[in-house]
Amino acid sequence: MKRSLLTIGYARPGFGFGRVLGELHTAFADDFDITHLDLAAPFIAQTHAPSSRPRRMDAIDVARIMSESSHDVALIFADIDTVCELTCAMRLSGTRVVAYMAIDSPVMPSPALAGLATLDVLAVYTTFARDSLLDALAQLSLPAPRVEVLPHGCDIGMFFPLDAHAPRARTMARDALFGTDHAMDDTFIVLNANRNQPRKRVDLTLQAFRRFLDIVPDADAKLYLHMGLRDRGSLILPLAGSLGIDDRLLLTGTTLDHPSSTDTHLNLLYNACDVGLNTADAEGWGLIAFEHAATGRAQLVPAHTGCGELWRDHALMIPAEPYHDMALNRRAFEVDVDAIADDLARLYTDVSLRATYDALAFHNATVNTLTWRDVGQRLKGWIHGH
Repeated sequence: MKRSLLTIGYARPGFGFGRVLGELHTAFADDFDITHLDLAAPFIAQTHAPSSRPRRMDAIDVARIMSESSHDVALIFADIDTVCELTCAMRLSGTRVVAYMAIDSPVMPSPALAGLATLDVLAVYTTFARDSLLDALAQLSLPAPRVEVLPHGCDIGMFFPLDAHAPRARTMARDALFGTDHAMDDTFIVLNANRNQPRKRVDLTLQAFRRFLDIVPDADAKLYLHMGLRDRGSLILPLAGSLGIDDRLLLTGTTLDHPSSTDTHLNLLYNACDVGLNTADAEGWGLIAFEHAATGRAQLVPAHTGCGELWRDHALMIPAEPYHDMALNRRAFEVDVDAIADDLARLYTDVSLRATYDALAFHNATVNTLTWRDVGQRLKGWIHGH
């Protein structure tokens, strides 16, 4: 008989949390009867997890539902702030609780961390996250739960080179995306496919691309932004216009919010673009870079937080300077746009260098990375109490 599992988190397709939770629901489907409580609205049901609420839920809602339910175990998949809020509210639920938690920025000591001690197992993505969390708990003399490091997976069956010959794969993808009369066979296309939200610092991507064009003024180059034109972050079109690069932009659409795309469309996009660029000021994992790299494309990633650990020796690492984000009261790092511009210029002018980083990125995404089945198996062990 299957055990009953309650999952709690964000399952909206098209975003990082939703992609991961969808993969986990699939991995758990044969072992558990799953009910999902979604923390956002509107909610779109996952295939293997019928459920949820018509409005945004808060920690008190979750704690009440857990106390009234008869689930054998609960899995929380969310960011550190959300997990802290939930664990503080559900201390007396009596249900076995495992959390798989995103930590983007260095953890700041806070009494809110106290609730984490009630978890039976807490899994984080990287050793950076584990060490930062344990240090913050120690500074406050707070007890620590059992903390495990569990990296994300990468679906190399979904994200892959369209052809073994990289130029041919790029041409196939561009023809499919732009039509056969696009006149961009030789264009150097830089991709940022992150969500346009404050932490991703898309403004720095635009500034870096402007500096790159200053170095190579006649470059046949475009910047592809797979994101909302406003969302929660930068005003893309006004900023691009002020930098004089609006005619260099390629966009998935003109919606203000993040565009909805199928995995098949994303694989075409990843194959079509030459280089991936992440200018986030803090990063827990960075799914986009791994998915893009799985198609054999070089990556430029920040040399800080999760990226600094995950991509060392496999990408062009962008130096960054620490600062304090006053709006969100967190530690963050601003990447060096001049360094990005220099690296883009090198990759643009040196095809052999680009091929080297293509191969390094591909290896990192396809050999060094777990499958989602591997991730699910490890989580299932902790859910079962091992």
